[in-house]
Amino acid sequence: MFIKSITRLIYKSDKNRKIYKILISLLFGGIALFVNFFPINFYFQSNLASLYPGVFFILILTLAWGWRYAFLGAILPLSYKVYILTQHEFGWAAFVSVFMFLFWIFWHGHFSQRKTLLNNKEHWFRNKYIVELPFRLLHVFVLYTVFEWLFALNPPSWNPNALSYISTDYLNFIFIKQLLTAYLLLLFSDVLLNINPGRKIFLLGSDPGQKDTSKIMIYALFCGLVFWTIDAVYVYFNIRHDLRYLPEDFIDALTTKVPSHSLFVRITFLILCLSAGLLISVYFKRQKQSERTLEFIIDGIPIATFVIDRDRRVIYWNKACEILTKTKTEKVLNSRKYWKFFKENKALALTDMIVQKIPYKDIRRRYSNRIKKSKIVKGGYQEEAFYPKLGKYGKWILFSAGPLKDFNGNIIGAVGLMQDISEIRKNLEALEKMNKVLIERETKMIQMKKTIKKLRSQK
Repeated sequence: MFIKSITRLIYKSDKNRKIYKILISLLFGGIALFVNFFPINFYFQSNLASLYPGVFFILILTLAWGWRYAFLGAILPLSYKVYILTQHEFGWAAFVSVFMFLFWIFWHGHFSQRKTLLNNKEHWFRNKYIVELPFRLLHVFVLYTVFEWLFALNPPSWNPNALSYISTDYLNFIFIKQLLTAYLLLLFSDVLLNINPGRKIFLLGSDPGQKDTSKIMIYALFCGLVFWTIDAVYVYFNIRHDLRYLPEDFIDALTTKVPSHSLFVRITFLILCLSAGLLISVYFKRQKQSERTLEFIIDGIPIATFVIDRDRRVIYWNKACEILTKTKTEKVLNSRKYWKFFKENKALALTDMIVQKIPYKDIRRRYSNRIKKSKIVKGGYQEEAFYPKLGKYGKWILFSAGPLKDFNGNIIGAVGLMQDISEIRKNLEALEKMNKVLIERETKMIQMKKTIKKLRSQK
């Protein structure tokens, strides 16, 4: 109840949403600052390269809300990073790292905002993984030019131990490390923003089939973590005889002191699991979007329309059907006895006959000779009948039904339309009565003329 009350308060006005976003941005900035105290260090030829995990929290902000909120969240962790980098052996070149990080956040934030402005329509060239490629090309240019040139200005006054030269091999190592890290962070961010809790925190709403996609991503992450744990057990008990490094305890083997080969295998498997989960989620999401679109189309039809599957179970029951039969969709879905909501007898509806592939001759012989073949839809039928169960005094219904087929021409269901023609029938009956009256009057007039003519002839 408390969470629902907070949610209603947040959605009450744009001002409340902005305040919420600011608070969450500052909170994520604080978390990023905290985790940055525990960087993941890599050594290459006695040189140190550090990965700050706080970047992940800033990246989530920019993908969810754009670069402005990400910059707000980055104030604290970035200030700490600037301090650390100025003490780093990079010297002047450290400021290039800071600038490229800010531009990276702005780059992804800009394209995520463009996606929001386009009502979440994401073209392939605006996909976050594609957008990363041109940034990486710029990063290569800056890394091998400006970044390398600034080492010639070292050492700065605040750090006399800064390097005045950097090798090409080390630059290659930095580029590969940052490329892999960027895509790994994008992948983890994508996972978080595709599961239900993540979407609720960032006010992204739920996508079609959100529950299914959340389960898929959680299972994918679970599989990756299970493999990570199994490999940690494997490493801890030194099953690999060629393993030179033996962790002191199981926690070391699981987290902080993972041999490079094991770390590579674990991360690769985790990436494969998450990538597979994302691809399956995208497939399910598109399928649900197609189903939702079809549901909206059927729901918008002003004529009472329903659809059954090959097992004769109702899968769609539109608003007009609800109004005509006074039966809610929830009560009819997956039911085979849908006919009882508009028919009194247990005779099969036209849609059932189509799904069961009953020949037209048998239909007319066993059910009603009023049933006719559709002149428009091949394999479809029409029936005009009175349904006493509908309305207060019954209704005349033009029942039309047609088959639903797959690409191979096999019947996979049927669609039924029930058009209320009671008013038309009343008007026709009224016209018929008027026509009879006119014919009777005309007959009387003819008889009167004949009588008058006889009388005149007698005179």
